[in-house]
Amino acid sequence: MRLMPGGWEDRALEAAVRTLTRYKPRFFVELFPPVMERQGSCPEAVARILTGHGYNLFTASRSRLDPLTALPTGDERKNVFAFLQKPSD
Repeated sequence: MRLMPGGWEDRALEAAVRTLTRYKPRFFVELFPPVMERQGSCPEAVARILTGHGYNLFTASRSRLDPLTALPTGDERKNVFAFLQKPSD
């Protein structure tokens, strides 16, 4: 599922809690602090919602996905992929 509501990502995810729980979709979301802050949001809120529902967050490099180690700040923009954690064996 591609999620790019122009700064309203956290609100869109909170509204989609039933979808997250029932269908467990994969997400692609752009985190861009200046746009998010204008709408009263932030990358931390989006990360908190996704990780709180069991998602791992990744960023793309040239040939692979790497775990997201730092959220964007300032004018930095990050495209983030979210996948559900695999259950422990």
